[in-house]
Amino acid sequence: MTGVDELEHGRCVIIGAGPAGLTAAYELALMSVDSVVLEQDDVVGGLARTVEHHGYRFDIGGHRFFTRVPLISAWWEQMLGDDFQTCSRLSRIYYNGKFFDYPLRPLNALRGLGPIETLRIVASYAKARLLPHPKEHTFEAWVCNRFGSRLFEIFFKTYTEKVWGMKCSEIAADWDTPRRGAKLEAVYPHLPKISIDFAVMEKAPRVLVLEMDCKWVDLGSWAALEGVIDADADGNVIAAPRTVTLNARNNVLVSEDDHLIAAFGVEDLVVIHSADATLVCRKQDAQALKELVTKVTDRYEGCYR
Repeated sequence: MTGVDELEHGRCVIIGAGPAGLTAAYELALMSVDSVVLEQDDVVGGLARTVEHHGYRFDIGGHRFFTRVPLISAWWEQMLGDDFQTCSRLSRIYYNGKFFDYPLRPLNALRGLGPIETLRIVASYAKARLLPHPKEHTFEAWVCNRFGSRLFEIFFKTYTEKVWGMKCSEIAADWDTPRRGAKLEAVYPHLPKISIDFAVMEKAPRVLVLEMDCKWVDLGSWAALEGVIDADADGNVIAAPRTVTLNARNNVLVSEDDHLIAAFGVEDLVVIHSADATLVCRKQDAQALKELVTKVTDRYEGCYR
């Protein structure tokens, strides 16, 4: 977690008590940073938890772990020890008294379903190819267009809705499909740049508020970094890998790459460098950046976001 050692000992809020949320809280605790974990269920574990019902135990999701990041794999091996076992992956769906491979394999599925159901599935698939959903906005439409509505009803619908707790007709088509990452990269930069207060809080019909003590900056700006990052001996707040200062005081210097920021004989400035733009302004004017952003957008439309 970059920059955690520079945080004042305030409190971090973590949404979700699944493996990722609990790991974040644990790592923050090792760094002496307090945190509170918010979870809507009355148990922790997320999709990795096991639920007991009438003496039987059920996994909410497949309890297998996979990562290409050696650091994360080593963390879990250290935490779980001998309980972290290596096994061959085998996922199967139990339907109508028979096991089916998952991910689905056509021949395996058709053999297990029998000739009558197979004809129904083939007919449903042919219909989907000839008359697909014209607007593929939902996960249901995405699956039906590729497998047919009959196979969707048998294998995809109930499992997906039980795992995610919502109807397939309410889940976006790009969720949990190979297109999700590319879609997010394409859409996110064009989303309206509005605060969470206006985008979410003021429109939400029900909002849960947790009482807690934490540090809070009401007016967010680059100058607000002075509240969370320790300044140097001259009062400069620096969040950049390469800086040199000489007779420079009370400045905020930020860079997201190895670009050198050299500040000489200046005071009370905000200098922000990114890969394709550099901002310089007085700290007292940092709250008025919206007007500057509008001017840049008008002049260089589509170049900077």
